[in-house]
Parts: sequence; structure tokens; C-alpha cells
Amino acid sequence: MDKAYVLQENKDKFPLITDITIDRLFLRLIIFDPGDHYIYMSKGKEEKILLSKEQIEKDTYRISLELFCIDNKGFLENGLYSFGFYDTELAGLLKKGGIPFFSCAVHEDIARMIPSLSRVYKYGSNNYAYNISFNVFSSDDVIIHIKMASFFVRIDKGWHKRTRESVRDFHTFKKKSKSLLKSTQHVFLRLLYRIFVSLCQQKSVMIIYKFTGSLAGNLAAIYKRMQEQGIDRNRSIVLQSSDGGRKNVNTIEYMKIIRKLAQAEYIFVDGPVPILKYIKLSDKTKLVQLWHAGAGFKGAGFARFGIGESIFPNNLSHRQVSHALAASPPLIDVFNEVIGIPKDRFFIANMPRLDNWLNAKNIEQVKEKFFSDFPEFSSKKIILFAPTYRGKVSKGYYPYHMMDFKRVYDLLGEDSVMIVKMHPNIIESPVLDDFSKRIIDLSGRIEINDILLVTDVLITDYSSTYYDFALLKRPMIFFCFDKYIYENTRGVYQTVDDAAPGKVVNTFDELLTALQNDDYDFDKTLKFYDDFFSDYNSQQSASDYIIDNFLLKRD
Repeated sequence: MDKAYVLQENKDKFPLITDITIDRLFLRLIIFDPGDHYIYMSKGKEEKILLSKEQIEKDTYRISLELFCIDNKGFLENGLYSFGFYDTELAGLLKKGGIPFFSCAVHEDIARMIPSLSRVYKYGSNNYAYNISFNVFSSDDVIIHIKMASFFVRIDKGWHKRTRESVRDFHTFKKKSKSLLKSTQHVFLRLLYRIFVSLCQQKSVMIIYKFTGSLAGNLAAIYKRMQEQGIDRNRSIVLQSSDGGRKNVNTIEYMKIIRKLAQAEYIFVDGPVPILKYIKLSDKTKLVQLWHAGAGFKGAGFARFGIGESIFPNNLSHRQVSHALAASPPLIDVFNEVIGIPKDRFFIANMPRLDNWLNAKNIEQVKEKFFSDFPEFSSKKIILFAPTYRGKVSKGYYPYHMMDFKRVYDLLGEDSVMIVKMHPNIIESPVLDDFSKRIIDLSGRIEINDILLVTDVLITDYSSTYYDFALLKRPMIFFCFDKYIYENTRGVYQTVDDAAPGKVVNTFDELLTALQNDDYDFDKTLKFYDDFFSDYNSQQSASDYIIDNFLLKRD
């Protein structure tokens, strides 16, 4: 049985932290715990400290901690601490091996107030500080937990030069050695780049695409247009995967990439590029960021600073962007935070991947091909289900138990069909064999933007797909059953409730009701269109604009 499903059915068995307060160096937790568990503070697999509870009402307890004298010993050691309990019955249900220790759950309201709980206690003429902070996490996307960070820190005078952890940040010989090797490698690469820059002329155009796939989206569109305009006849156009800076890339490959970087006058990217974190580009080279998505909810770059595997303050992959695309004026504020560059480095243009998308001839051709491939869908209402992934990029998944396809099938009837288009990072596909007459999975088979053109209603969640779909002025539903967990653990620019241009539903029953009643909050869609696309010109070629202003230097 699916672990997420088991957790969903047994989440009430977890002690629930309902309040956290910090007064000077006193930390107090209020916990609702009908099971009356022993509560421990744990630092990974190290010794766990049993905490004293005081019952304040039925099933509710207070835990008070003196941060300056934990367990009668003194301050906590540097590290991340969780509050948890043992439960062998729960471990059996989840088939969890080893020690049956679980972290307590946290109430939604507490998750939202986490940023206000951080404390900094300075001492030693302000050269040192003791920091207490909290972060929320969810290893299963069903239950939200917290960890408390307790750290003694000192001033980092070299923060503006630092792009990764230094050797002194590690405590074992193995990790120190590995860090030293990486540092040496980065110094060599930077030196090699300077040598190549001094020997080479910066004339080429370099396009660095995502390491997770082939050339696509904005970069594919602009590359195609460069070829059509014959740009490649006058200068070299170099295509490069952005896997430089990641595992399994040997020194020879690094050197080849470094030489390409040194020869480039313009480098076009559509997201962060790992190797550029360590290379300070020449002033003769311009780095142009054509971010792959329009508006969305998911936080990225500096919008996630301090959350999870946060980027460093001086991340050169972002900081040395000389020009960045914003598809509409409101998006400047969004990507200003993501990339961390001044607003005057942005230029306004449509997204190259949408060039000719709304062209009547293109729409006709897409529809003709689609209904030729799927004649059974013609003259039927088409609903597209296109959510984003949960979990890590390399191990993405979707909790399919939250989507009852049998009930969807019954609701569709004879007049409607559903297309399922899962995010590329989702490893497992949904099982739809019993519903193939009305529900079909087209993941990996047809481009999402082609499917959007034949879609009548979009069901999504935190994906930026809605941005493109809004251009069609068609209804959409945001199925966000894990809203407070996702928003508090993943990090978002804006909450779904505040910014979704359509109907937001929190349960599967609400989703079915909205579909059945055609309840889409369509006024939100129209307002979003007016805010973001009032000046949109579908005849303007963003690729031509970029080529003219950068490569051909036309005003």
C-alpha cells in the first residue's frame, strides 16, 4: 500500500504542535497529543533528549525549554533538532525498519508564522551570535514537520567571494579532502578561463540548455530563428548542455566547456547554470537569461534563499546576468527576486517559445493533427489534467491516490474526455487502463502547448502552465489538496489563494463539484489576462526582437 496513503489515513496519530513561543531564551511548545506520547528532542541519529511535559487541559500539553541550559548541561550543540516520538504500531503500518521514531506534526498556522520565530543573540562586540531559527519540511508531502536550527556563528568577511562551502565548514577528513579537491579544481578552471579569454576573440553565440533534457522552449525557438536568419553564417553558434559543474563530468569535458565560454560574446540560458557559479565571465561576454517559465507559484533562486538547499549570496550564475527577459511588466518584480539583479537589466518581450503560438494557421494545424490522431476526441469537451511534481527533481512523483480517476471517468460521461499530462520529473505514470475510453495519458507524447490549444478546461496546481493557458481566456481549476504543506516547505512567490487566476479547490470532492457545475471563478482569469497581457501582441516575434537587439544590435 502507498506510504502517502497510509500516512493520510493515520495522520491523526501524530502529536500536533499547535503553538510555539520564544521569550528571551525560553522556548515553549503547546502539543495536542491524545496518545500521550513521550516527546523527545533529536539531532539526527544522535542521543535523543526526553522533554518534560505539563498537561494544561485534556489531551494538550506544554513543553518548556531553557535554551541556555538544555538537559541541565548548557546550550545546545550546533545542529538541526526535531521534536518527535516513538510509535511501533505506526512503524508497522508504514513498514518502517530500524528505530520507530517520527517527528511531530505541526499545525498549519504555526507553519505560516515560522519566519517570525527566528532569534539572533549577539555577543563579543557583535563579532559572534547565537542563532535560533525554525524551518518546515515534509518528507512525505502529507504531514508537515519542523526542525529547529541552533547555531553559534561568527562574521563571514568573505561572503561576497564565496560560491560554495569552504574546507573549514566540514568536520571529517574525507569531506575536507573532497572539498579541498573541488576548491582546487575551481581555481584551475578560473585560471584556465582567464588564459582562454586572453587568447580567444569573443565572437560566438553560446546557448546553454538544461541538463535534464534536450534543447527546448525559449532556447529552441531562438536557435531555430537564428538559423532561419542565417546568423550561423557569420558567427559560430554553440549548443551546450548545462551539466558542466555536476557529477560525472571529467576534467577534459570541463576544459572544453571553459574554452566555449571564453569564446562567447553572448551566452543565452533559460535557468541557473551550475558551472557559471564558479566562473567570473569576461566583461566582453554578455549573459542573457531567458527564463523558461512565465508567472508561477514555485519559488526559485533568491526567492528560496534560506530554504532547503539554498543558493549562496554571491551565486555568480545569477549575479552576472547582464540582461533578463520579462514577458510582461509585472514579471519584473518576480524575476528581480529570483535572479537577484537590478531591475534595469530586464527587457520586456514575449517569450520566444510562444512565437506564432496564437497564429491562426498554427492553431488550425495543431488542431487538425490532434483530431486526426485522436478522432474520438472531436466535438467533445476536453479537460486537461497537468499538475507539477512533488519531491526532488531527480525523484519526482505525484500522489495519485488523491485523484480518483474512476469518479472522474463517471463524471465525464459521453460528452467529455480528460487528457493527463504529467510533469517530466514525475517518474511513475498513472494507471488508466480501465478508463482509456475517456481518459488518456499523453505525457511525453505531445508538447504541452499543443495540448493547451485543444483544451477547454485546465486542471493544474502550482505549475506555471496556467500562464500560457491564460492567453487563451479559457477556464482553469487549481487542485491544491496539499496547499499549506507545499507553500510552506517548497517556498512560493505568492500563495495560490491570493494569486491563482481561477477556481482553487482543496479536496477532490470540491474538484468534482466545480467541474460538474462549471464553477471556475472565471472573473479571476479575465483579471489576470488584463493585468499581464493587456498589451500582448501575438504577432510580435520575441526571437526577432532578441536577435535584432543583441546579435544584430538594431534599436
